[in-house]
Amino acid sequence: MRPKDGLRQKLAALLGAEDYWHPRIVRREDPGPGQLAYAVDFRAKAVGAPLLDVDGILLTPLLQGAVLFPIDIAQYALGLVEQGAEREFLVQAAYLARLVREEALVRAPFPWLGLPSGWVSAMAQGQVVSVLVRAHLLDSRGPWLDVARRAAAPLYHPLEEGGLWSRGPAGGPF
Repeated sequence: MRPKDGLRQKLAALLGAEDYWHPRIVRREDPGPGQLAYAVDFRAKAVGAPLLDVDGILLTPLLQGAVLFPIDIAQYALGLVEQGAEREFLVQAAYLARLVREEALVRAPFPWLGLPSGWVSAMAQGQVVSVLVRAHLLDSRGPWLDVARRAAAPLYHPLEEGGLWSRGPAGGPF
């Protein structure tokens, strides 16, 4: 066995292990027109009895206490909508919409990997946009689409301008 093969097996074993925070990722080539499915299957994140705050918003337990973490809330919401839990999905979407109305950038409420509390993530931003667009598809009477556009705006601007992209080694957006 070559060293690379051993590494691949270890990675496969690691990535195949499932728990709430690391569900088996199922990539979808084409979820189909008119469906609310996301490209990554987050249904496993919406199973069981999650920790919720008094308003029904997902809480992420950390050593320093439970927090409202936008990445987890968005992934939980995407799992809920696929399971047909529309009411619970809209509760999560409404919370994310409130965040975006306050500030277009979605920020993490705790320090991580040397970053201070308030760090941002293009992945989180994109998943929040996905939640808000799906909320619009379920309830076109709400302000979902306008809020989704506000949340998407930072994805089109460089870090130096308060956005979320920078230039990669080849000079393109990263």
